Amino acid sequence: MRKLLTLILCVVAMPMLADGKYFGGDISLLPSYVSHGAKYLATDGTPIDAPLPYFGEQGMNAMRVRLFVNPENAPSDHKGQGVVQDLEYVKALGKQIKDAGMALMLDFHYSDTWADPVKQWTPQAWADLNDDQLYDKIYTYTKDVLQQMKAAGATPDFIQTGNEISYGMLWGRSADPTSQLKKVYTNSDANWPRFTTLLKRAIEACREECPNAQVVIHTERVANVNVLKAFYQKMKDYSVDYDIIGLSYYPYYHGTLNTLNAALAILAAATMTDDVVEIENVPRVRDTIAMIEAIESIGIRVERDGDNTVRIRASNVKNHPIENESIKKIRASYYLIGALLGKYKEVCVVFPSGCDIGLRPIDQHIKGFEALGARVDTEHGFIHARAERLSGSH
Repeated sequence: MRKLLTLILCVVAMPMLADGKYFGGDISLLPSYVSHGAKYLATDGTPIDAPLPYFGEQGMNAMRVRLFVNPENAPSDHKGQGVVQDLEYVKALGKQIKDAGMALMLDFHYSDTWADPVKQWTPQAWADLNDDQLYDKIYTYTKDVLQQMKAAGATPDFIQTGNEISYGMLWGRSADPTSQLKKVYTNSDANWPRFTTLLKRAIEACREECPNAQVVIHTERVANVNVLKAFYQKMKDYSVDYDIIGLSYYPYYHGTLNTLNAALAILAAATMTDDVVEIENVPRVRDTIAMIEAIESIGIRVERDGDNTVRIRASNVKNHPIENESIKKIRASYYLIGALLGKYKEVCVVFPSGCDIGLRPIDQHIKGFEALGARVDTEHGFIHARAERLSGSH
């Protein structure tokens, strides 16, 4: 009996570079599936003999592959979940991706097994190293991997220096309770020098070996915008050199987004940074479409990858009045007031007209801006806010 396995591609949102739009997925298990006899079918039932070229025919031009230090040391249940990608495996798959004319994202887990927010365990071979030795090890390991990838014809175009590193990395042994003491939290300064030094040494190797690759700092706190902003502020405070903000969002773990309001707020907040911001699970509904059209009207570049991933680059903002027809239809223009006021000290947005249930006043929001030190005028159908400096208020 023929066995049919469905490959579910996890969309990887990538930046707009000179070559254009990048769209693809994580195919780290593809060789394992094929070797076990998996069969693939097109939507019309036609057999797919070569999945990777088929993905290219569907418009995909970039793929991610994860790398473990030594997956032989992973727990048996993790191996069963797909922890098999050692360097030889990744070199071979990476070369296939490059030979297919696709961009390659290399995802360093810096662990023998899954690295994510609840487990960032140090590889067994590194477990006895002190912090200074770890700084050297992550540099030499990253450098050696990239040298071997290049020699194999699999030079990465994007490099993730760690996977979902919201709470740091290389904590120690999984069985050692003191490993938890090496986590980082955005409301504390503890362990940030250690964590960011590890990142800097890894990135140093990336810049030396793959100077044209884009470095991705990957977290998964998209459901908590304040924590997310604080994390990347820490990256700035500690002068971590990277190119792309990478975000994961899992409804199973994080709970359903307050699909409209949270997405609108995150979209508006993305205008506050010049870095590329990638947001997943943005619903394609009237209000989010209107918000995107509004921020595009002031020069912000917005790209959609698939149905619900949005990539925003706000480095060329023209801070002129936002008055396109779409923004008039939603109440959420006040999100843009806060974001742009904080960045440019002045903003002018057309007054919202409400929604299907009628006009919806935003006087409490205006009072809030005024309490923070802004001068807000509402005249001729616009909300005009100015503030040289915003200050906290009780």
